[in-house]
Amino acid sequence: MMEWSKSYSDQKRRSVLSLVPESSTAVFDATKQEWFSIMANLKNVRGRKGQYGRNNVAFTLALACYASGKSKQEATDLLDQFNDTLDAPLRFREIETCIRNAYSGRYQGANAEKISDILQTYWKSEYEIKGYTPFIFDEVGKVKPQFFRKHRKSREERTYSHFSEWEKDLECYIESQLLSGQTF
Repeated sequence: MMEWSKSYSDQKRRSVLSLVPESSTAVFDATKQEWFSIMANLKNVRGRKGQYGRNNVAFTLALACYASGKSKQEATDLLDQFNDTLDAPLRFREIETCIRNAYSGRYQGANAEKISDILQTYWKSEYEIKGYTPFIFDEVGKVKPQFFRKHRKSREERTYSHFSEWEKDLECYIESQLLSGQTF
């Protein structure tokens, strides 16, 4: 196809058009971002049940190093420095595990939502990553179908009602129709 295009251009004398050589793909360096330096300098990280902890932070930093094209040795050095500054450091084996998992090829990079959650937990509660907008909403502002979660409809919106609701309705109707002190 390219040969035909070149010969066609030569025949039609369209020298204005030319093929653009492929540029090398530039690697986005996550380690140069503001959030990375903030996260790498956190000291008070301690995980509790249901909360991001030291392993999450170490894994996120390792993923950022992997996505930036850093070697495992560079990531190890960086995470070792991070671990030394922690108030309660991790064992070096856990740091190695985080790096091994990050460089396994199963991940592409650090998750922006986890980054902001970690920094909101341990740095500033109102922190937002600049230039990041959640992708769960479409152009109109509705939640995209792949992120929809089923929720309970109110009774007015439902077609059918539960037996317990029928029972309550019947009790209310009977009480409204009976006079005080009257029985069946």
